[in-house]
Amino acid sequence: MNGFERRRQQKRESIKLAAAQLFQHNTVEKVTVQEIAAAAKVSYAIVFKYFGSKEDLVLEVMKWLYEQAYDELEKILHSEKTYLDRMQEMFFHKEKLFENVNLDLFKHANSYNPEEIAKIVTFYEEKKKHQYYEFFEEGKKKGIIHPDIPIDSIILHRNAIRELFLANPELVLQFKYNSDLLKGFVRILLFGIMGKEKLPDINIGL
Repeated sequence: MNGFERRRQQKRESIKLAAAQLFQHNTVEKVTVQEIAAAAKVSYAIVFKYFGSKEDLVLEVMKWLYEQAYDELEKILHSEKTYLDRMQEMFFHKEKLFENVNLDLFKHANSYNPEEIAKIVTFYEEKKKHQYYEFFEEGKKKGIIHPDIPIDSIILHRNAIRELFLANPELVLQFKYNSDLLKGFVRILLFGIMGKEKLPDINIGL
């Protein structure tokens, strides 16, 4: 990549980051392109040059956020932490996709182009599924995950939890401000896939 292309890519990334940060505090409709341009320190015209329209920028921000979430998952699953710590982080990492962004962004992008959003979600879910299989196989080999539980069942269970949080974002706030509630939830969660009567200590926070 030459210097021109590098600078061009940096501007695109700065615009997407600026937009994502602005969407954190306000709805898509209320955030103007002028505000995005000012936050990214580029001209109004540059935003349209790189993204065509505000709606196209919203879709690009969604793609970027899903990419960030997938990169985060990879780091979690391949970190040097214990398997149990990685498992707990893995079950909750999806919510961090929306932690710094107003959920209005997802709703707006989905209403604008549901087919494209569906493609984005499917693409990253398939990529994650491969990572999950390797991770849960590791857990079975280590004797942490019950050998009789199909990996597809674990993934389905995990995705059901994700849908629960996406449909009820207020639950994240309950866990964030009530650590005992979170620990109890995680104990129930892990008991179902670990097949153990005595559970280890839980150490996780949002």
